Parts: sequence; C-alpha cells; structure tokens
Amino acid sequence: MVTAVVLLALRFTKWPNWKEYYPTALFMMVLNLAASVVTHNHRLWIYLPSGVLTTHTMSDLFETFTVLPAVACLYLSHYPSKRVQQLYYVLAWIPTFLCVELFMEFMGLFTYENGWSAAWSAAFDCVMFPILRIHYTHPLLAWGLSAAFFIFIWIHFGFSADLLK
Repeated sequence: MVTAVVLLALRFTKWPNWKEYYPTALFMMVLNLAASVVTHNHRLWIYLPSGVLTTHTMSDLFETFTVLPAVACLYLSHYPSKRVQQLYYVLAWIPTFLCVELFMEFMGLFTYENGWSAAWSAAFDCVMFPILRIHYTHPLLAWGLSAAFFIFIWIHFGFSADLLK
C-alpha cells in the first residue's frame, strides 16, 4: 500500500516544481514527528508490525520520510486554481486517505487507540488537507491553525504534561 502511494507520487507529481512543494512537505513531516513524540506514551493509533517494519516507531518514521512528503507533493502539484474545483479536490482526497487507513486496519497493519477512530481520522483529514494548502500559500497562518488544532486534540483526548516524561 505504501509502495503504491510512493509510486503514484513518483509518476504523477509535477517534479519540475518540487522546490515549491518542499517547505510544505517538511511542514507535514515536522508535525508528524512532533505528534509522534508527544503521543509516545498515549498513542491515538498504532502501526502494527509488518515485514521489516517491526515496531510502531519504525513504521511511523518510514511514513514520515516517504509517504507524507510524497502525499504533500502529489497533493500540491495538482491543486486546482478554481474555488469549486478546489473544494471537490479536497473532498476527493479525504475519503481516499481514509480508505487507505481503513484498508490498513482491515489488513491488521493499523489500530486505533485511546478514543481515536475512523471518524476522528476523517475529521483530521478535513483539517489536514486544507492546512497543507494554506501552508503552501501562507505558512505562518498554517502553523497557527495547526497549533490550535493540536491544543484541541491535546485537551479532547486527555493528554497531560505527565505523558511527556
């Protein structure tokens, strides 16, 4: 599944413009790494062992450095210019991402924890994809919106400073 995502990105990303997408790909990677550190003792989802990726951390790092930058580049390289098309574009990515996640869960590669669910993942994707585009055009605004969303998740899912030890 991961290979398919990376291959799609390699084939369909507009690579001559890769330097335009690079800051947003890094943004996505940094947020994922930060989430991994913060949720280490209170995970919302867990990648289960598969092949050479024998731990959640290995799988998460692999996703961070391969899948997420590929997704960011593919997503941004085809982002439409007209508003109505933008809405449809984002609305197409959300269920696609969710279907990949549900397939991973079905295959025993992924599980939800601590109150997170497919519905929360869908809600997260509804925020994540627009924020990626916002970062592409207004990076500081995207950081602020991401911080606000992070605080919401922190409070809603019962995180505390004790979990950061």
